[in-house]
Amino acid sequence: MAAAAVALAWLALLAGMLGEHGWALDLFSHFRIHYVAAFAALAGLMLWMRRPVFALAAPVGAAVGAAPAVAYVQPFASPAEASAERFRLVSLNVWYRNHDLVRIAAFLEDAQADAVVLQELSPSQARTLTGLLPSYPYAHVDPDMRGAAVYSRWPLSATQWKPLAEGASRGAYVHIDWRGSRIALLGVHLHWPIVGREARIQREQLSSIGVMTRAHDEPLLVAGDFNLPEERAIYRRHWADLRNAFSRSGLGTGYSKQTSFWGSRIDHILTTADIVTEQAWTAQGVGSDHLPVFADLSLPVRPQAL
Repeated sequence: MAAAAVALAWLALLAGMLGEHGWALDLFSHFRIHYVAAFAALAGLMLWMRRPVFALAAPVGAAVGAAPAVAYVQPFASPAEASAERFRLVSLNVWYRNHDLVRIAAFLEDAQADAVVLQELSPSQARTLTGLLPSYPYAHVDPDMRGAAVYSRWPLSATQWKPLAEGASRGAYVHIDWRGSRIALLGVHLHWPIVGREARIQREQLSSIGVMTRAHDEPLLVAGDFNLPEERAIYRRHWADLRNAFSRSGLGTGYSKQTSFWGSRIDHILTTADIVTEQAWTAQGVGSDHLPVFADLSLPVRPQAL
């Protein structure tokens, strides 16, 4: 039975690595770190059972599964204080069943962010939350809770809704006037690809964002709930030219989706190459099934056109 478990863990790992060949295979890449934990436990069990072949196969599987995470899993440390020289961005899937908006508002007020991207915010939640966020007087909120909302400490302009796929959530696009410079921000909430139709919609959304970012000629931030980890093949296909803030300068594992038994890094802050991530981290939960994602960024100075 234990030997079969090693074989199954290897099959799941390989399925995720072959994600280019089908969306169903690609879903297995969501759980690479979990395969590493399983392989580690199975290695000890195989040694105890004196099964040397399987005892060797398990740590090799752990090493293969852990390889993509080596670049971003770093020791935990305390995030730096907010700084006037850095742009702080926060992304959070509020969760439509989370009614503790006072707690969320208090958290965001304390976060000292320059801008916040929220997902799964119903119209009634948005109305309530807007009145609880005096530090973020500028907002661009999608009335469809499948979409995203942007709250900002700084004035917004060029606000648009960017269609990403037919029958899907839109992207919340804004320009932020930050200390005399203009920053473009796209807030997104992508579909969960658990069945074929939803996977197709997510592929179209990913492709649309990729086309949009490649055509962009100014500093751009893309933030939100992407419903996919960085290890997925489709992520690399569309966003190879964007930088993942947590992968660059993250603290800890970066898990942003939490349940009782597993975590996954599916919420991201992405930047164009001219933006430097100084630090990125996830914070403690605020009643949602997602954790808040933070990034402190150094932005190129690009004055607004007169």
